[in-house]
Amino acid sequence: MAFEPRLLRLATLPSRWRLAVIGVALSAVSGVSCAANAAPRVPTDTPELRTPEPPARVVVPAPVQPTLLALPSIEEPPPTGVLPPTRRLGTPPPASTTPPPVPPTDPPAATTGPPTTRPVLRTTANTAEFEKRVRAQLARAQIDLGLVKRSALGSDARAQFDSAMGFVRQAEEALKVKNLVYAGQLADKAATMAALLRR
Repeated sequence: MAFEPRLLRLATLPSRWRLAVIGVALSAVSGVSCAANAAPRVPTDTPELRTPEPPARVVVPAPVQPTLLALPSIEEPPPTGVLPPTRRLGTPPPASTTPPPVPPTDPPAATTGPPTTRPVLRTTANTAEFEKRVRAQLARAQIDLGLVKRSALGSDARAQFDSAMGFVRQAEEALKVKNLVYAGQLADKAATMAALLRR
């Protein structure tokens, strides 16, 4: 009775251990029986892999170079053995003896079309007005950025906030050196970003 000591040993184990031993034994037996019955599955209808044909190549003909027309030859005076006199440095050029051409005295014909408008130049008054507009735009951007809590923003919005603050600083520096066009562009960017962050 070789099996009796083992059964006695199994009977003396606590119930928890007994269940574990029985579970391991059953899983081993079922695994062996499943492996013996399972046959490997091999697909029978495998499609043949073919490489596609290369695409048709488009051959662009070389551009035809236009032929140059023959220009009429310009006759140059035959060279003479005498070189023109050279002028020394510091001496004034000789005065020309030919009189300057006289412009025609006919008055220009009056145009009947609408008068042309000239572009407005940035004079001192226009520059001061433009600078006031840039400063007002910067003030609006700073007010909008002041209303936004940076700590409540996400990572992308924080990066936008930092960029807008950088634009404000750069615009102020450009105003100090009177680079008004660049300052206006920076102030516009800062105001746009601040308005979007405020929403």
